[in-house]
Amino acid sequence: MSAFRIDSDPRDGEGFDLLATLIDAESRGSKIAGEMREAIMNYDESDAEEFHSRIEDLITVTRQEILELFDGFDKEIDEELDEDEDEELSEIVNEAGNEIFESSGDSLKLETLSLILGEYYNSTQEFGAFGTAAHLADFDYLWKFGLFGLSKTPFISRSLLWDTTMGSKQIWSGKESGCWCGCTWGMGTPNVLLNIGFSPIISEPLLAEIIGEITGEGIDARWLGLPLLVNANLTLDHLITLAESAYDYRFANSYCLAPRTESKGVCGSLVEIERWSDAVDSFYGWKAEDLIGEFDEDLPDDHLVRVFSGIAKLYLSTESGSAEASRDDLGKSETFGKILIAYRMVEEFKSGRAKVDEELNSESSLVRTLLYWMPGLDPSQREKLKTAGVEDFDEQVGAVLAEAWSARPHLIA
Repeated sequence: MSAFRIDSDPRDGEGFDLLATLIDAESRGSKIAGEMREAIMNYDESDAEEFHSRIEDLITVTRQEILELFDGFDKEIDEELDEDEDEELSEIVNEAGNEIFESSGDSLKLETLSLILGEYYNSTQEFGAFGTAAHLADFDYLWKFGLFGLSKTPFISRSLLWDTTMGSKQIWSGKESGCWCGCTWGMGTPNVLLNIGFSPIISEPLLAEIIGEITGEGIDARWLGLPLLVNANLTLDHLITLAESAYDYRFANSYCLAPRTESKGVCGSLVEIERWSDAVDSFYGWKAEDLIGEFDEDLPDDHLVRVFSGIAKLYLSTESGSAEASRDDLGKSETFGKILIAYRMVEEFKSGRAKVDEELNSESSLVRTLLYWMPGLDPSQREKLKTAGVEDFDEQVGAVLAEAWSARPHLIA
């Protein structure tokens, strides 16, 4: 075994250390960060080199097969194919795609994901081993990229991570003329970006850029809501930005979304991700309109879907919440959206990254409100917070916020 070479990108900020970031996230309850740290420690260079060589050969052979196929059809690469011709193309492309996505090693060279994603980008522009721009919509690669490792692996170049989320090669954004796959940060956020959204390999500066993008005017990023909220590297400042934007209710909306493949259930964007997909079995006993319900006994107490549902149950038991008990109304609730952000804020105080004494003078009304309802706070401090201004929540909603301070599972992936 050889040590993994971690690269850097100046956009992550001076002194960014991926391994230290993962260790810190793990110390605050991130199971994913722990798995990634172990992957780095167990990195096998020979395994990574062997897999990379195999992918290089596969891409070269597949590109040549596609060119020869179109020559045989006597057609240009961007011309329309008939049904039989399209079936032949699909057979070649699917075979290559399956080999890439189903045979990845535990260790990857930084260059490997760059190679694979670069080849996909080529396919969106004209043609590549993933097919042609004219026919790319026939292949479900966006889903497969998420499963392949963008939420599981630390073995991705920092520059590539930036370029495929915020840079010039947002290969699932629709910003390229040949790409079919829709808006990166809008309502149709593909699963591959949901997988990136909660990953602890994202630096604080990159998180700030993503937040700036999704809080922009006219952006409906409800599908990214909950995966982003559980990112271990979100800071209190990030959360304040989200709370003070017009985006806050989107977290309520994100909770209310059923999985894209289901007609019922909640936390759709989390359930779409393999790590939390086991929650869908519980939804079979729910009705389409249900916002809370029973979960299978074998679903762990700290499963994020179960945790979010517990928060929703607390809010829906209040007078304010009961008046918003439909999927449509709760999905528009600024109060519930702020509650979800506040529960994530508490994690920052519990970990010690945010200090109560330092935030008593916070300029954020949601932070002041969260501290106001903190059990055991000195009455004089509570009065000072009230004078500075707190959210207009009633006693019942305040009790829901107070519950956030009690011992409970982490809202950190």
